[in-house]
Amino acid sequence: AAPTLDVSLATLAAEIFTFVSLSSALQENIVIEDPNGGVSSGAREEELGESSFALMRQLLLGSGALFLRTLILQGCLAAAAALAASGGAEQAAAHQVLSQLYLLASFAFDALAVAASSLVADARGRSLAGAATEDGDGTPRDVASRCTGWGIAIGGAASALCAVPPVASAVTGLLCADAGVAARVAEVFPLLALSLPLQAVAFIGDGVFNGFEAFEAQFRAMGGAAAVGVAIVLFEATQGGHGSLQEGLLALDLKEIWMGLLGLQLARVVGVAAW
Repeated sequence: AAPTLDVSLATLAAEIFTFVSLSSALQENIVIEDPNGGVSSGAREEELGESSFALMRQLLLGSGALFLRTLILQGCLAAAAALAASGGAEQAAAHQVLSQLYLLASFAFDALAVAASSLVADARGRSLAGAATEDGDGTPRDVASRCTGWGIAIGGAASALCAVPPVASAVTGLLCADAGVAARVAEVFPLLALSLPLQAVAFIGDGVFNGFEAFEAQFRAMGGAAAVGVAIVLFEATQGGHGSLQEGLLALDLKEIWMGLLGLQLARVVGVAAW
């Protein structure tokens, strides 16, 4: 219990430090630009107060859609973990290792999504104001396409790196002390590597959705992708000649579970491309 408590306290301390640091930075640096020149921190409070309801509605709409999108994605990941655990401790441990690598990549690509959201929103603002973008060319859609292209390149490079056998072996050996778990991870590792470009495009697509304020489209894309992932898993569960669907689900191996997650990411990419 002691190591678990230590990790929990360290995580809590890191979150508190992050909160204090960000709060201080926001308080010191957020200002309101005065259209007549200079900067004012309170001269337009009355003007801003008149539009506070509209701003709050927009905030709730965007954050609500993002919350539902995250809830659907986390629900799929939790269901995958439950299915993996039904296959025994070794399979559950292998799935945990793969999930941590999956989440690490997700956080990295989510940083690209934040950048894409800012770039697209900036391009939209300049377009609405009749000003050119900073690079001199490109509509907001062009900016979104360039961000997606960079996502494909970065995700593809990461995928190619993970496909190199020595790299895959080194990562697996670093995270797995048990030979049986390491062998199970190695079986599914190619699927994880294959998912990296899809993850990059999917997360950057979320950033593009946010930049365009297309919150409902973002929610629909995630919902459709989750349905595809669930359908793949259900189909696989019916192929083993089991007596019932429940028995088929409990008998899924790790590769079949990750095929469902791969299908989810592919469907997210299709949703972004269709939009």
